[in-house]
Amino acid sequence: WNQFAYPNSQINKSSSRCNYPKKYFPVEMKGSEKPLYCKNDWGIMSKAKKGIKAHRHAGIDIFLKKGAGVYAIVDGTIDKFSGDGGHGGVGFTLKPSDFQGYKYYYSHILNPYGLKVGSTVKAGDLIAQIDDEQHVHFSIKLGNKKEPGAVYYNNQWWRNPYKTLQALDDTGRTETEKCKWTY
Repeated sequence: WNQFAYPNSQINKSSSRCNYPKKYFPVEMKGSEKPLYCKNDWGIMSKAKKGIKAHRHAGIDIFLKKGAGVYAIVDGTIDKFSGDGGHGGVGFTLKPSDFQGYKYYYSHILNPYGLKVGSTVKAGDLIAQIDDEQHVHFSIKLGNKKEPGAVYYNNQWWRNPYKTLQALDDTGRTETEKCKWTY
């Protein structure tokens, strides 16, 4: 059991088992000739460009080739789509089935599987592909719930997904499948 991969789980003291939903790492290495790189660039200030104001980076970028699979981290429902293929590309929010106030956000993706708002997915389902940016931006949305270390951007609070991703990366993945973390 890992408290970072499952921050809101409950421990069943009578059985010493943890009651948590199964979670998956949001991209898969298998079959790729290119190493998987995860850039912990959380909170780094971006430069203003093309009509977009400078802001703190509210996520982590996971680099893989265009067309690589993107997977549902938990069971849930597609809650919102965003973007038009411009800066940030297409993105969507995944609301966990055990919704406790936070959601997972993916961007720089292609949607060849026809997902739409209201589509339900299971943890580990192939839900998208990486677009021309050759990385997926992954974040945890907190909405109006502020917590220590959170970044306020685009009218809501965001949690750094680093500890969650690192914990999931350590769960049953071989050394060649694990992320190569850069900072």
